Amino acid sequence: MDLVLTELDRAQAIITDYLGMAGQKSMAKEKINLTNTLNDITTLMTSYANYKTVKFKCDIDKDLYVFGDPIKLKQVFVNIIKNSIEAVPNMEGLVTIHACLLESTIHIKISDNGIGMTKEQIERLGEPYYSSKDDGTGLGLTVTYSIVKSHGGSVKYISEVNKGTVAIISLPLYFDTSSDHSHLFSENLSG
Repeated sequence: MDLVLTELDRAQAIITDYLGMAGQKSMAKEKINLTNTLNDITTLMTSYANYKTVKFKCDIDKDLYVFGDPIKLKQVFVNIIKNSIEAVPNMEGLVTIHACLLESTIHIKISDNGIGMTKEQIERLGEPYYSSKDDGTGLGLTVTYSIVKSHGGSVKYISEVNKGTVAIISLPLYFDTSSDHSHLFSENLSG
Protein backbone atom coordinates (compact mmCIF):
# COMPACT_ATOMS: atom_id res chain seq x y z
CA MET A 1 0.00 0.00 0.00
CA ASP A 2 2.84 2.41 0.87
CA LEU A 3 4.50 1.69 -2.46
CA VAL A 4 1.26 2.39 -4.35
CA LEU A 5 0.78 5.71 -2.51
CA THR A 6 4.39 6.70 -3.15
CA GLU A 7 4.07 5.92 -6.86
CA LEU A 8 0.77 7.83 -7.09
CA ASP A 9 2.46 10.87 -5.51
CA ARG A 10 5.34 10.57 -7.96
CA ALA A 11 2.98 10.25 -10.94
CA GLN A 12 1.02 13.29 -9.75
CA ALA A 13 4.23 15.33 -9.45
CA ILE A 14 5.27 14.39 -12.98
CA ILE A 15 1.86 15.27 -14.41
CA THR A 16 1.82 18.58 -12.51
CA ASP A 17 5.26 19.47 -13.86
CA TYR A 18 4.28 18.70 -17.46
CA LEU A 19 1.02 20.60 -17.15
CA GLY A 20 2.95 23.53 -15.67
CA MET A 21 5.23 23.56 -18.72
CA ALA A 22 2.28 23.35 -21.10
CA GLY A 23 0.29 26.08 -19.35
CA GLN A 24 2.90 28.84 -19.52
CA LYS A 25 1.23 30.66 -22.40
CA SER A 26 -1.88 31.80 -20.54
CA MET A 27 -1.41 34.10 -17.58
CA ALA A 28 -3.97 36.10 -15.64
CA LYS A 29 -2.91 39.56 -14.53
CA GLU A 30 -4.25 41.12 -11.37
CA LYS A 31 -3.16 42.81 -8.18
CA ILE A 32 -1.98 40.15 -5.69
CA ASN A 33 -1.47 40.55 -1.96
CA LEU A 34 1.82 38.65 -1.75
CA THR A 35 1.85 38.89 2.05
CA ASN A 36 -1.40 36.92 2.25
CA THR A 37 -0.26 34.51 -0.47
CA LEU A 38 2.97 33.66 1.36
CA ASN A 39 1.13 33.26 4.68
CA ASP A 40 -1.46 30.99 3.02
CA ILE A 41 1.24 28.85 1.40
CA THR A 42 3.08 28.51 4.71
CA THR A 43 -0.14 27.33 6.33
CA LEU A 44 -0.78 24.96 3.42
CA MET A 45 2.74 23.49 3.57
CA THR A 46 2.87 23.16 7.38
CA SER A 47 1.41 19.64 7.47
CA TYR A 48 3.93 18.48 4.83
CA ALA A 49 6.73 20.15 6.81
CA ASN A 50 5.54 18.49 10.03
CA TYR A 51 5.48 15.12 8.27
CA LYS A 52 9.12 15.69 7.29
CA THR A 53 9.93 16.99 10.82
CA VAL A 54 10.70 20.45 9.49
CA LYS A 55 9.78 23.72 11.17
CA PHE A 56 8.98 27.05 9.53
CA LYS A 57 10.24 30.43 10.65
CA CYS A 58 8.49 33.31 8.88
CA ASP A 59 9.19 37.03 8.71
CA ILE A 60 6.92 38.49 6.04
CA ASP A 61 6.40 42.25 5.73
CA LYS A 62 2.83 43.53 5.54
CA ASP A 63 1.25 45.07 2.43
CA LEU A 64 3.47 43.50 -0.22
CA TYR A 65 1.66 43.62 -3.57
CA VAL A 66 2.64 42.35 -7.02
CA PHE A 67 0.88 42.28 -10.38
CA GLY A 68 0.38 38.97 -12.13
CA ASP A 69 -1.15 35.52 -12.03
CA PRO A 70 -1.99 34.41 -8.46
CA ILE A 71 -2.16 30.69 -9.30
CA LYS A 72 1.17 30.67 -11.10
CA LEU A 73 2.91 32.68 -8.37
CA LYS A 74 1.53 30.27 -5.77
CA GLN A 75 3.03 27.44 -7.81
CA VAL A 76 6.43 29.19 -7.68
CA PHE A 77 6.47 29.40 -3.90
CA VAL A 78 5.04 25.92 -3.36
CA ASN A 79 7.78 24.49 -5.65
CA ILE A 80 10.61 26.29 -3.88
CA ILE A 81 9.32 25.68 -0.33
CA LYS A 82 8.69 22.00 -1.11
CA ASN A 83 12.25 21.68 -2.43
CA SER A 84 13.56 23.31 0.75
CA ILE A 85 11.55 20.97 2.97
CA GLU A 86 12.79 17.93 1.06
CA ALA A 87 16.43 19.07 1.31
CA VAL A 88 16.59 19.28 5.10
CA PRO A 89 17.60 16.48 7.45
CA ASN A 90 14.93 14.39 9.16
CA MET A 91 15.63 15.95 12.54
CA GLU A 92 15.73 19.66 13.37
CA GLY A 93 15.05 20.80 9.84
CA LEU A 94 14.33 24.50 9.45
CA VAL A 95 12.94 26.45 6.52
CA THR A 96 12.96 30.22 6.89
CA ILE A 97 10.79 32.51 4.76
CA HIS A 98 11.63 36.21 4.77
CA ALA A 99 9.90 38.75 2.53
CA CYS A 100 10.58 42.46 2.46
CA LEU A 101 10.47 45.51 0.24
CA LEU A 102 13.73 47.14 -0.87
CA GLU A 103 13.12 50.24 -2.97
CA SER A 104 10.56 49.08 -5.56
CA THR A 105 11.41 45.37 -5.48
CA ILE A 106 10.04 42.67 -3.21
CA HIS A 107 12.69 40.18 -2.12
CA ILE A 108 11.58 36.78 -0.86
CA LYS A 109 14.32 34.65 0.71
CA ILE A 110 13.54 30.99 1.34
CA SER A 111 16.40 29.29 3.17
CA ASP A 112 16.95 25.85 4.63
CA ASN A 113 19.54 24.06 6.73
CA GLY A 114 19.61 21.12 4.34
CA ILE A 115 22.12 19.18 2.29
CA GLY A 116 23.00 22.12 0.06
CA MET A 117 24.24 22.02 -3.52
CA THR A 118 27.53 22.27 -5.35
CA LYS A 119 28.35 25.19 -7.64
CA GLU A 120 27.80 22.89 -10.63
CA GLN A 121 24.34 21.90 -9.41
CA ILE A 122 23.36 25.55 -8.89
CA GLU A 123 24.50 26.43 -12.42
CA ARG A 124 22.20 23.74 -13.86
CA LEU A 125 19.09 24.72 -11.88
CA GLY A 126 16.23 25.62 -14.19
CA GLU A 127 17.49 23.46 -17.06
CA PRO A 128 14.67 21.29 -18.40
CA TYR A 129 14.90 17.70 -17.13
CA TYR A 130 17.79 18.43 -14.74
CA SER A 131 17.09 17.45 -11.14
CA SER A 132 19.30 16.98 -8.10
CA LYS A 133 16.63 14.64 -6.68
CA ASP A 134 16.53 10.94 -7.58
CA ASP A 135 12.79 11.05 -8.29
CA GLY A 136 12.57 14.57 -9.75
CA THR A 137 11.44 15.37 -13.28
CA GLY A 138 13.63 18.44 -13.59
CA LEU A 139 10.64 20.52 -14.67
CA GLY A 140 9.55 22.10 -11.37
CA LEU A 141 12.29 24.72 -11.32
CA THR A 142 12.14 25.17 -15.10
CA VAL A 143 8.50 26.19 -14.68
CA THR A 144 9.38 28.30 -11.60
CA TYR A 145 12.09 30.27 -13.44
CA SER A 146 9.76 30.83 -16.40
CA ILE A 147 6.88 32.10 -14.24
CA VAL A 148 9.08 34.49 -12.25
CA LYS A 149 10.67 35.84 -15.45
CA SER A 150 7.22 36.39 -17.00
CA HIS A 151 6.39 38.52 -13.92
CA GLY A 152 9.44 40.72 -14.47
CA GLY A 153 11.38 39.06 -11.66
CA SER A 154 14.37 36.82 -11.07
CA VAL A 155 15.40 33.76 -9.05
CA LYS A 156 18.88 33.31 -7.58
CA TYR A 157 20.28 30.46 -5.50
CA ILE A 158 23.11 30.52 -2.97
CA SER A 159 24.15 27.20 -1.45
CA GLU A 160 26.86 25.38 0.43
CA VAL A 161 27.10 21.61 0.65
CA ASN A 162 25.96 20.29 4.05
CA LYS A 163 25.06 23.82 5.23
CA GLY A 164 21.91 24.67 3.29
CA THR A 165 20.47 26.67 0.45
CA VAL A 166 18.94 30.11 0.01
CA ALA A 167 16.55 30.88 -2.85
CA ILE A 168 16.08 34.60 -3.50
CA ILE A 169 13.06 35.58 -5.57
CA SER A 170 12.80 39.21 -6.65
CA LEU A 171 9.54 40.62 -7.97
CA PRO A 172 8.57 44.19 -8.85
CA LEU A 173 6.27 45.96 -6.42
CA TYR A 174 2.77 46.72 -7.70
CA PHE A 175 2.02 50.45 -7.75
CA ASP A 176 -1.58 51.60 -7.52
CA THR A 177 -2.51 53.90 -10.40
CA SER A 178 -5.19 55.64 -8.36
CA SER A 179 -2.59 57.62 -6.40
CA ASP A 180 -1.11 60.74 -7.96
CA HIS A 181 2.55 59.81 -7.56
CA SER A 182 2.69 56.16 -8.60
CA HIS A 183 2.92 54.15 -11.79
CA LEU A 184 1.55 50.75 -12.70
CA PHE A 185 4.14 48.11 -13.34
CA SER A 186 1.87 46.06 -15.62
CA GLU A 187 3.06 47.59 -18.88
CA ASN A 188 6.52 46.13 -18.19
CA LEU A 189 5.19 42.58 -17.94
CA SER A 190 5.80 40.36 -20.91
CA GLY A 191 2.86 38.48 -22.40
